Amino acid sequence: MGKDVGEILKEYEKAEETKVNSIKEDIDIVNKTAEKLSTLQSKVTDIKTSLSQLFGEGLGASASGAFATREAVLVSGSTNVLDAYVSNDANVGDISVLVKQLASKDAISAAGYVADLNQALGWTGSFDVGTTGQNSAGQAIHNTTTVNLNASMSLNDIMDAINNQAGTNHLSAEVTTFPGQYVLSLQGNSYAEAITIDTSNLNANGGDATILPASSQKTVQDLSAIVQFRGINRDILYPSNVIPAGAQVEGVSFTLQQADPNTPVTIRIQNSQNTAVAAINTFVESYNALQDYLTTDDAYKGDARNAVNHLGLTLSNVAQGVTQGTLNNLRSLGINLGSNGKLTIDTPTLVNTLDTKFDQVAQVFGFEQTSTNSSFIMMNRPTTLNQDMLTTGVNITLTKAMDGSLSATMALNGQNYNAVLGQPNQGTVTITADPNSPLAGMSFLSVGLDSLANGSAKATHISMSSGVADQLLTYLNPLLDADPRKGLFALELQNLVGSKLDENVVGEKQLLEKRLSTQKESSAVNIQKQMMAFQKLQIVNQRLEMQKNAIDTMVKYTAKS
Repeated sequence: MGKDVGEILKEYEKAEETKVNSIKEDIDIVNKTAEKLSTLQSKVTDIKTSLSQLFGEGLGASASGAFATREAVLVSGSTNVLDAYVSNDANVGDISVLVKQLASKDAISAAGYVADLNQALGWTGSFDVGTTGQNSAGQAIHNTTTVNLNASMSLNDIMDAINNQAGTNHLSAEVTTFPGQYVLSLQGNSYAEAITIDTSNLNANGGDATILPASSQKTVQDLSAIVQFRGINRDILYPSNVIPAGAQVEGVSFTLQQADPNTPVTIRIQNSQNTAVAAINTFVESYNALQDYLTTDDAYKGDARNAVNHLGLTLSNVAQGVTQGTLNNLRSLGINLGSNGKLTIDTPTLVNTLDTKFDQVAQVFGFEQTSTNSSFIMMNRPTTLNQDMLTTGVNITLTKAMDGSLSATMALNGQNYNAVLGQPNQGTVTITADPNSPLAGMSFLSVGLDSLANGSAKATHISMSSGVADQLLTYLNPLLDADPRKGLFALELQNLVGSKLDENVVGEKQLLEKRLSTQKESSAVNIQKQMMAFQKLQIVNQRLEMQKNAIDTMVKYTAKS
């Protein structure tokens, strides 16, 4: 006897399930390996993020990063006089401020009063009310509006008319109540603006016009903040108690809190050592977290792992392009790479070095560039700096011909290369290195173009240095590039799942799950078809058995006859 239908179906179903389980195993392998690679990539990304926060890009008009962070420290004077807020653009040094007077808002009240707030005054005509301020050039600014009157208006109506009239947002009116008396008062809404009232067109018709206040006796100077800065031997007026950054001190704004006309406040703008130490600690922690992960059994193993293993070699490098005799490696700062691959910090050494050689410490870590002409601002730099850039620097010359046309060259190690100029815009022009030159990837913004005379030129020399952290970031950037044609992590993910360039492991997982679902559906369909075929075969067998039985019966009957 052969196998019955049930056994055949079970064998077929087992074979199909084996195919399905194989696909599940493929999915599990891809997922687990991808998770390990993703964890490694996350650890490396944390290092990149900490490096970026440590020293920023070193490009553009504004500095960034922990080593560019400034802070204000009180040297002398009262802490109650002012608050100083410092940006990275502030210069290091002492600032002395004498706050002689705070800015204030004007307020006036009427000499007269009414006994009934809602009684009609019988006035006709109009009056003008408003404020007088001053612009930055010292010119008067008038903000006035006209209030039209009719005989039925009460003091309450006049108050509402002032408050509702268009253009009176510089002041507001209110009625102050005393026993049996209602007095109209006006309050200025802005600092350093004197309230004015012109009643020359008002007809009191025998009533008391003094229930309107007279113009303020205060001047704009009376209502302005008055401050003196050391080195400027005159009073400076401000229309508020907030002095914006750049008004007197680049990168520093002040909020005046209290006048002290006899004692100046001295604040020191300095590099923020606490910010630098915190950023260095974050970098060390992220680097050590990577090393801890690499020692685990579940750590990813592959080309990306091998590339990451070389990070320690970069940390042992010296800063390039720094002045001879200055600090040039992490060890000189008290940051040491141990035999276990992890970094340790000698905090007292680091803090003392920051205290005495802050700028040199910054050079050990980051990318820095200086220009002999401040009108040239570096906007972009090559990913990798060649040795000539760091050793000799780059010279840039911008020339304006007699007809006003512009041209520029960049020179490296004595060799000139024509630069590409952007369209001049509001006195600025972009200078970009020839993409086929050794300076490819470098660009500058030149400002003050309008002051460059026809037939003349201006030039600058750019010096650059690349610290250890900058070199490490240069090493990490291509590893973490999201394009599989450039980034090693992205390439390994692509190779891992066999996907297209623009697909990731999640897409491959979905593809495998779809295949799994299709296999299951196919298995169910095949099993159903087999069952139908076997059912038909059983029917045929039953018919054949019936025919056989009939023939046997006939044979037996014939034999008896």
